[in-house]
Amino acid sequence: MKHLFVLTVLFAFTLIGCKKGEDAQPQTITQQITRTWKAYKVDVVADSKSVGNFYTKGGKTNDVDFDSFVLVLNADGSFTESDLDAQGKPYTDKGTWKTLNSDKNLEFKYPDGTSISYDIISTSPTELIYSLLFPVAGAAPQDIKDFAADFGVTPKTSYGIQFTLRP
Repeated sequence: MKHLFVLTVLFAFTLIGCKKGEDAQPQTITQQITRTWKAYKVDVVADSKSVGNFYTKGGKTNDVDFDSFVLVLNADGSFTESDLDAQGKPYTDKGTWKTLNSDKNLEFKYPDGTSISYDIISTSPTELIYSLLFPVAGAAPQDIKDFAADFGVTPKTSYGIQFTLRP
């Protein structure tokens, strides 16, 4: 009888656990990305493909130091970004953020009225990837030549930078 009671209790907890999981709603992109992020990887991209790496967390030969980069996306739509400037001095930027275009873009607005919109590549509670791309059609020919000389590829449609962030 004691075994039957234990099995009944275990079965009931299993049903309760399954029911809870079935009722749980998937997180929206906004819910997934509302958290504190740190730089994990920063790549140079051409035509949506990585053609060079500026930074990888723990990398020994990083071209740029993003070890101090922290981006906090708050549920109230505010953000705080902190890092070191080119002289190694700490700085903090604040403003507001939101997703646009059916969650395909992530826009940051700064108090001075400027804004930057990034393309969202992918999101999850453990990783946020977004990029800032520039169309080749609008670029100065010398910029494209410099890019090709630096990274060994001539972009056909776009070029820019891609950030991979993790909590």
